Amino acid sequence: MKTFRLNIQRPSLPLPLRGFTVPDDGARYVQIKHDFETGQWDFKPRAMVKNYKIDPPDNSLPDTVVMSQTFYPLSRDWQMFLFELMRRACFDSLDPSRLLHCWRWTTRDGAAQFDGHSWSDNDADHLHADYIQGLNLGSRYGPLAQQDLHFGGNIARTLGDDGRGNYIIETLDLAKPPLPADTIFGQWHLVGWLTNSTVTELGAQYKCTGWWGEKFLDDFGVPFLVIGRDGKNLLPKTWAKPIAPGAEYSPYILP
Repeated sequence: MKTFRLNIQRPSLPLPLRGFTVPDDGARYVQIKHDFETGQWDFKPRAMVKNYKIDPPDNSLPDTVVMSQTFYPLSRDWQMFLFELMRRACFDSLDPSRLLHCWRWTTRDGAAQFDGHSWSDNDADHLHADYIQGLNLGSRYGPLAQQDLHFGGNIARTLGDDGRGNYIIETLDLAKPPLPADTIFGQWHLVGWLTNSTVTELGAQYKCTGWWGEKFLDDFGVPFLVIGRDGKNLLPKTWAKPIAPGAEYSPYILP
């Protein structure tokens, strides 16, 4: 009796997005510095300055840049839009439950962007509506609200400066309905990638990874919304460096 061996090939997953190209569209772009590139953190990883020693060896902390310190509510449509971007980031290759886990991790209280304006909070009477999970609907505090943070390694399209040390940059306008995801995904100055600063040295630099949410996205990057008022915001010039049209870049610094 003959024995036949079946060679079943599993379809390979797409590779995570790591490298990007600055648009050559006549606009001026800058790249947001990582914290070890700025005097604000004494040109060191913020975990080193803070003596933060949780989750070794990297001791990761969000690589955030504060813009106007404003929280913007995410309506049902904008929450659905952000969730769709997460789905696209992993090329729709993951189980929906894992994608939802990433959403929960990214939008929880204590995860930088949604501090104090999340579906979860230490104060059980201060919970915001999460339309993806169907939580706290009808909350008197309204929907989840995202702080207008930027993240190291990403790019921004400048529209000018305010004469007070800030670039005026183009952003999404949450006061308007979101455009189709096909239109925005790929415009990396409007949809950025969450990054973490670490204390792990890589030559003259420090390792900068994707966000913790990648634990649930198989190392695919986690996108975020670059937001402001009327489609604009202010980015401190001390947190930005020039980057040429057509230049290749990555939000991450990896081995």
